[in-house]
Order: sequence, then structure tokens, then C-alpha cells
Amino acid sequence: MCVGPRHSVCCANVSTINGNLLGWVKEFRYLGVYLVSSSNFKRNYAYAKKAFYRSFNAIFGRVDRLASE
Repeated sequence: MCVGPRHSVCCANVSTINGNLLGWVKEFRYLGVYLVSSSNFKRNYAYAKKAFYRSFNAIFGRVDRLASE
């Protein structure tokens, strides 16, 4: 992934010791946060929000069910 003024320029693939090629991506996950290729430092919190609401709704559904009994 490239960050900076040349983030949209096509670059050559990087090869590993085994000869495999690493392709370029537009975003990747690092420590639970998705970093996005851009001219500035950007993060994508959509996945974190989705996981938070999924967990919250699961807990709230159980709490609500216990309160109604």
C-alpha cells in the first residue's frame, strides 16, 4: 500500500525470498484498524463500527430478554 502524493501511481510488485509476488492493496488491517491508501493518513472505521454494533446488539438482546421475564 502506498501513502503520500504518489499513492495512485502503479508500482512494481515486491517479490519474497521464495519468489512469490506481493501485490499492492488499497487498504489493509493493522492492529484492528483498516489503513487506507491515500495522499494523507486515513483510517477506515466501518469494520470496527460494524463489529461494535454486532456485539452491542447481541448483549442488548439478551439483557432485554432477561428483563422481560
